[in-house]
Amino acid sequence: MSKPPKNQSEINIWFNINDKALGNIMLHLHPTIATTVLNLLQKTMEDNTNINTMFASLAWEYLEKTYGKPGIATTYKELKATMDVVIPGNADPTLAIDTILIGFTRMAASKCAVPPHLQAMILVSKLPYQMSALVQSICQTDDIEDLKTDDIKYQAILAWEQRSPAQNNNNHPQQPQAAKKISAVQCSGPPPSFQQQQQQPQQEEQQHGNQNPQ
Repeated sequence: MSKPPKNQSEINIWFNINDKALGNIMLHLHPTIATTVLNLLQKTMEDNTNINTMFASLAWEYLEKTYGKPGIATTYKELKATMDVVIPGNADPTLAIDTILIGFTRMAASKCAVPPHLQAMILVSKLPYQMSALVQSICQTDDIEDLKTDDIKYQAILAWEQRSPAQNNNNHPQQPQAAKKISAVQCSGPPPSFQQQQQQPQQEEQQHGNQNPQ
């Protein structure tokens, strides 16, 4: 009878982890795909007599090879979502620019990477008309390869921050005029004195008595 290997405890731990991984994979598969994976693993065991278990790594490799490639529809969806982003001219452009850059990253993961200089040109083309001066400045770059999306993002945010104080003033153009109108209102005369306030009720009583003689 052969002795157990010295690292039998580590082997047992590996088998335990492998079984959990395979079970987790199978739980997330459609029944049809799960059957295909099981048939593949069983055939692998039959063809290799030295393999006495179903390897989770083989199942993962099969799934990645068969279903890991994004289709054209997925790539088109990412491209369209990226191109539909609108960079606002009256708000902070950071979120919109980050969304565009994330779209480029996802397209690269879909094996449809957009060249860096083309990313920069797309970003410039989407800048709002309020940043036309920035667009003209960027277009004066000598080499298109020198355009960087991070630099364009920084300049766009800086342009917005420089415009925001003036824009806030334009959003409230009537406040100074209203203040002037209020300050221009004048009283008809000085406030009545204490004696005048005491005499007014007496005058009203005399007038009332004259209008109703006995």
